[in-house]
Amino acid sequence: AFEPYQELFQGVARCLHSDVRIGGLNPGESKSIHGKIYIMKNDVPKLLGMYEKDFPGHLERK
Repeated sequence: AFEPYQELFQGVARCLHSDVRIGGLNPGESKSIHGKIYIMKNDVPKLLGMYEKDFPGHLERK
């Protein structure tokens, strides 16, 4: 998972993709991103809890 991100989606296999959004850079410009890679057993509630802690405000609850 990354911030800023472009999209978050489930792949056709058993994987989750988080496309980071960096955008262009002008000469001499730098940018920072925040990211986490989760390597774990298939546990959706645990993953969502970790994601919500690491990226507050990204998940909308209805």
